[in-house]
Amino acid sequence: MPTPRSSLATALAAVSDEALRGRFAPDKMMRLEIYPETWDRDPAEENTLGYLMDYVAQLRSALATVVARGHGLLITIH
Repeated sequence: MPTPRSSLATALAAVSDEALRGRFAPDKMMRLEIYPETWDRDPAEENTLGYLMDYVAQLRSALATVVARGHGLLITIH
């Protein structure tokens, strides 16, 4: 029996960390008021891209657990 995969897990797995880093656009994220609105800080003082990538890793891990257990996931956007 095949293992169930979520669309979100599949989509996120298809994008490498390098590709995500390449898409990092702090100026645009600030214009769009993307939380936490700290994207324009000096990278020498605060690694905002590293912060973001840490959460991508956590999201991938959480999605893998959900899929492995055959559970669902509810996502809300406020």
